[in-house]
Amino acid sequence: MSEFPPATKRKVEVLLVKESLSGFPLVAVFQRSASNGDRWNALPGGKYGESGNEGECHIKGAIREIDEEIGVSLEKEHISLTFSDKLRHPKTPTTETCFVVAHCPANQEPYNVIPKENGALMFVRPDKAAEMLGDRATPEVKYYLNILALERR
Repeated sequence: MSEFPPATKRKVEVLLVKESLSGFPLVAVFQRSASNGDRWNALPGGKYGESGNEGECHIKGAIREIDEEIGVSLEKEHISLTFSDKLRHPKTPTTETCFVVAHCPANQEPYNVIPKENGALMFVRPDKAAEMLGDRATPEVKYYLNILALERR
């Protein structure tokens, strides 16, 4: 039996990977604005499949959210991985969070489209992103980030 009530909301968070000038992968992380907790622990993303986006899957939700939050236009081929683990956080027990990996097109530069909501946007090494996310990511996501930190493209 699950410790959480049934999920009534669906959320997708995106590990947006961008290559650094030296060839190492970097991951986008938001600092939440003061009204949203004011700490470096958020990935781009949001709700999908509801409020005007009924029937939307997590992939389409990820593509839409990345465009809305950091101004990058993704296509399905930019999504390389969807994690099987879903996060159910004690602070939001009725929300099920899905994680996907997307690769930023080389010809697009991400920026913070909604600074009042998201605060600052920065790109960090994947192992640093895993540390910053803390309990806001599944063990599977943290493992992936730590392996990605060892990679050089």
